[in-house]
Amino acid sequence: MTPEVAVEPSAPRSQPLAVASPKPGIIGTSAAEQAQTFFEKATKEQPWGNSLGMKFVPVAGTKVLFSVWDTRVQDFEMFVESTGYDATGGGMYSIGKLYSWDIPRKRDKSWPPPAGAGNYAGEEAKNADWPSDFQVIEGYNDSYPRTSPVGSFAANFSGLYDMGGNVWQWCEDLLILQNRRVLRGGSWGDSNPDNLLASYRTDGTPDRRYAFVGFRCVVAVESSR
Repeated sequence: MTPEVAVEPSAPRSQPLAVASPKPGIIGTSAAEQAQTFFEKATKEQPWGNSLGMKFVPVAGTKVLFSVWDTRVQDFEMFVESTGYDATGGGMYSIGKLYSWDIPRKRDKSWPPPAGAGNYAGEEAKNADWPSDFQVIEGYNDSYPRTSPVGSFAANFSGLYDMGGNVWQWCEDLLILQNRRVLRGGSWGDSNPDNLLASYRTDGTPDRRYAFVGFRCVVAVESSR
């Protein structure tokens, strides 16, 4: 069972980094051509960065650039402030309180996971807010009781961080015959060995909000629709 409890901010708010970004004013160059140029130049070693300091890298077999991090609180806050979007409705109640996005406070011999595997429900999760009947991974400690700052653990072979752990990530995939989206990756609240497998999938409806679910941005040259 994945607990619904408060999470801590993934990173303190900071000023946007100075990064390269497409300039629509370049004579004779369309926005699509500029996007294609940035897509072709981006590598794992030299990601493309937007004005918020988000970094994007190519992933083999796809035509999009993936953000190397889960969307940070500071990134989503910029969206909320610039659009006026109400992102507070539909929050899930947890341990008698309503938590919002802006209060982010493999079953085999490798079990428990090796040190630094990712942000899961290790022994560090047992604090005053942790229900006594919720499980943790005995013998594992990742130092973060709730969410961890992005990039706290090693990246995978594609240069992407937190593809396992920290927060479950929404996927484009729909479950067959159901109006539910796939979630993958596990979170800070997971202790079940099956949930930590790269092959494991769960699901949810996008109209619900959870303290253990996030998303990852991608940059696409062409729409998939």
